[in-house]
Amino acid sequence: MALKTIQKLIKLLKHKNRQFTSLVEEMHPSDMAELVEKLNDEQKKELFELLDDNEAALIIPEMEDVDQVSLFQVLDKEKASSILKEMSSDEAVDLLSELPPAEAQELLTRIEDPEEIEGLLKFPEDTAGGLMTTEYLSLPENMPVEEAIQRLREVASEVETIYYIYVIDEENRLIGVLSLRELISAEDGTLLKDIMKTNVINVDVNLDQKEVARVVSRYDLLAVPVIDGNDSLRGIITVDDILDVLEEEATEDIYRLVGTSEVRGVDLINASVFNVSVKRLPWLIVCLIGGLFPGSVIGV
Repeated sequence: MALKTIQKLIKLLKHKNRQFTSLVEEMHPSDMAELVEKLNDEQKKELFELLDDNEAALIIPEMEDVDQVSLFQVLDKEKASSILKEMSSDEAVDLLSELPPAEAQELLTRIEDPEEIEGLLKFPEDTAGGLMTTEYLSLPENMPVEEAIQRLREVASEVETIYYIYVIDEENRLIGVLSLRELISAEDGTLLKDIMKTNVINVDVNLDQKEVARVVSRYDLLAVPVIDGNDSLRGIITVDDILDVLEEEATEDIYRLVGTSEVRGVDLINASVFNVSVKRLPWLIVCLIGGLFPGSVIGV
């Protein structure tokens, strides 16, 4: 977003100008996230009090983790929990994982039926279970095509993707998949089990996120289903979450190449500036002395 646009929006926000709200409604969530980074805590709070919960829920996942945390620490708890309720389950879990445990628990107590999010929080964040969302479309194998299409219309706004329809048996085991194109081009009266593909690419709930990314990349998937040891469908992982994983892994690889990822077991990527300085200082002194010695020899 252009700097002038950001400055204009901040000015409108400061003066509580009604034009601000209309401009914000037309902006893409990622542009709004960029604006939020330029605001102080009080302005962030004021902005999100103006937004409805659905709009806020789209913007927050586009923000950096540190900005998400700082925002939720200044927001009224009732407003924060209302926004959290509108976020997809995987994004809500990501945010809660970054908050201090006491604050995360307080928000959970304010959410109606928090069991789904609490279940996802039990999985390590670098596994398929930690990445997956529970907002997906699964239908029984004996459902006719026309009923499936009607069901799709009813839940389209609530699920992460409508491009894949997962087919399950009576025990919630994943037994097939079909694309949106295959569904809408089938004749009425056709049962899902008669048009589904039974060789479903899937990942185990405990699989490492790097391996999940490889599966999605290898098979060019927009989403991959996640199953447990009983082949029960537990969730899906969408390609946008995989892109986040790849970016995270690439960043860590770069840090390792320059020797700044870890020193004696301390994670320097996520550590405080003070801790990083303390751990790196001895090596910097060694490098300094090493540089002075040849310089003195040359001077002689």
